[in-house]
Amino acid sequence: MKKFIINLSIFFVVLIAVDVCFGFISNYLIKHAAGGEIQKTEYICNGTSEDLLIMGSSRAVRHYDPKIISDSLGVSCYNCAYIGCGCITAYGLLQALTSHYSPKYILYEVTPEFDYLKVEEDYSKYLGPLKLYSSVRGVDSIFSSIDPMEKYKMNSNMYRINSKLLQLVAENITKQNFISNGYLPECRLMATEPDDEVTKRYNCNDDYKVKCFNNIIQLCKRDKIKLVFIVSPLYNAEKSSEFDYCKELAHKYNIPFINHFNDSTINRNKDYFYDPVHMNVIGANAYTKNIIPELRAVFN
Repeated sequence: MKKFIINLSIFFVVLIAVDVCFGFISNYLIKHAAGGEIQKTEYICNGTSEDLLIMGSSRAVRHYDPKIISDSLGVSCYNCAYIGCGCITAYGLLQALTSHYSPKYILYEVTPEFDYLKVEEDYSKYLGPLKLYSSVRGVDSIFSSIDPMEKYKMNSNMYRINSKLLQLVAENITKQNFISNGYLPECRLMATEPDDEVTKRYNCNDDYKVKCFNNIIQLCKRDKIKLVFIVSPLYNAEKSSEFDYCKELAHKYNIPFINHFNDSTINRNKDYFYDPVHMNVIGANAYTKNIIPELRAVFN
């Protein structure tokens, strides 16, 4: 029995030592990533200093070129949006980045299914970009609210880094993707004409997403950040009631709401899109230039 206890103790000591070493190595890899999602997240959480930040889902990643905005408005700009993410991820990123500075403006691309509508899904998919920053104050509470056990699991460096290890190594070997100030343009053209409007219909709001969406509003009010809601074009889209809740919040909190969802100058042109939901670089450039006067008006 005594030998078993000694061996068990040795095992845990070795395990803890390996976990600590794992943490040192992973922190080095995070700091030296050459590009890609991990380098982008590290910059957002610890390096941003821009006047204007763009946040939202893949439609924000693909549709807003920070260089055009910077050159036109004379403000520094960075695209903090992530593919497949919404307000849960954005709120965590804001908690992290406002620990070192507060931007002047946030341009938030609203995607109802990611930001407040109820969809049958696992919230943990929104935690991907936040996993390496789960111990940051404010971010840790998001993990705990989604899965109470995550608070304890994330104490292990091996658990925290596990799903990101290959990505970390790859980003230290070569630059991943062509990301310019967080913007990831798409050069493809839409191959086929979609039959119908692609807008999905959901019946009710999701309590947890609504909470995070409203938390973003309150955080911006607290830090005196000018928040603007915006919706970019969707191919062949018509008016949608899915934005009614966002309009209500915009009216309640006096938040500017710029809606180009069914902008016929953009969304009828097939050459501007690579799929029915996302614009390619041609459409993104045209759209970003089109909204400059509106941005100038709300920011001034």
